[in-house]
Amino acid sequence: MQNSDAGRIAGVNVDRTAQVAFGIGIAFAGAAGGLLAMMYSFTPDFGGSFLLRAFVIIVLGGLESFAGVAVGALILALVETFSILIIPSGYQPAISFSLLVLALVILPDGVAGLWKKRQRLA
Repeated sequence: MQNSDAGRIAGVNVDRTAQVAFGIGIAFAGAAGGLLAMMYSFTPDFGGSFLLRAFVIIVLGGLESFAGVAVGALILALVETFSILIIPSGYQPAISFSLLVLALVILPDGVAGLWKKRQRLA
């Protein structure tokens, strides 16, 4: 879907594919919301920690790369998991925020930006 013209040339029905992908995404989001509704009570700030983590993952991975976002999710998960060994688990949002600040300062284009720079140099 990142290059719809190439998809059309290859014979892919781009509009239908986009609709199916959107539908599958909405179905997964609805299922996740239903499962979370059973675990948490609803308040006006419901989901704030999830939004922070999602934003950190996207910034860390890079806005334009699906693979970069997957690597960003892996990095955040590993950092949060192993940080419990050093600091109490109540500080996980602070760890996520610190990782966000580090990503914005050190890697403004995310992990995908590192891949692009490496390809340009090669």
